[in-house]
Amino acid sequence: MIANIKETTLSALFQPVLLHGQSTINTFRVVPALNAIDGSVRYGNDVIAYSGDPVKTAKINSFILDSAFSELALANEAGKNLRLIIPINSYSVVGSEGATLIVTAIKKLPKELRKNIIVELFDFPKHVTMNVLEDDIVPLFPFFENYTACPPDGMDDFTIFANCNFLGVSMDLTALDQSTELTGKKIMKFWASATKRRLKLFFQGVTDEGVKQTAERYEAMGIDGPIIGEMVDTL
Repeated sequence: MIANIKETTLSALFQPVLLHGQSTINTFRVVPALNAIDGSVRYGNDVIAYSGDPVKTAKINSFILDSAFSELALANEAGKNLRLIIPINSYSVVGSEGATLIVTAIKKLPKELRKNIIVELFDFPKHVTMNVLEDDIVPLFPFFENYTACPPDGMDDFTIFANCNFLGVSMDLTALDQSTELTGKKIMKFWASATKRRLKLFFQGVTDEGVKQTAERYEAMGIDGPIIGEMVDTL
């Protein structure tokens, strides 16, 4: 049992991601899902949000990773060459116990598939420091090369991610009214902060064609959401 929630209620779903310049989908973002007793389902990184206990966070996070990696391995055996964007809560690798849980899940992934992983770090402290990022990356560095980050709300200086050689930054648009002009302004501001540091852009949860076109105009490396394709439970 994890945090009074049976593991069977947790699952990893897969959101198709359209990469810049590609017409065929070969990349999927791992979406944590939690099935409640009443039949409702929660989706997204909130399922593995930090709630005060890094080890509990790491247990849930590692279960999602293990499920996703199992699917990727099966897809590879079936001849599919796919890539995954995996969520790792920044608090889940704080301390040796949490980091060990995450690393144990990662070690189950065949070495030849690790190059197909992009790590998406999220749920940072309000003030992201170099020490925070180093604590996050050091346990993961032996396994993966590519990292993105979901910056905290209000953060507009992404220098620290560039200094740590992150591939890019990600913006979740799921909760926004994407038909409003304000969303376009948020995207433009995000692009300005990212491109200043030569970071690639990823946009999540896109539902609006106009938003998709805006993201493409700003040369987003990855776009996902219902406008691209529905989530699936198997690869």
